[in-house]
Amino acid sequence: MATYTYTKTAEPNLEAIHDGVAGSEMMDKSILYCHWDEGAELLEVVFSGSLSDSDKAILDGIVEAS
Repeated sequence: MATYTYTKTAEPNLEAIHDGVAGSEMMDKSILYCHWDEGAELLEVVFSGSLSDSDKAILDGIVEAS
């Protein structure tokens, strides 16, 4: 598993992240789950394996938009 962590001060739309990954040009769409910790203002997006640099860049954009 590979976890990608982002700082988010407001609750992200977790469903939109899943939909964004599914509809994106990412090669690896093996997203397992997302978890937002309100107190720590952290979003974790977990994939079954590590993403390539290009897939990570796409994920960054999806998370930024959520």
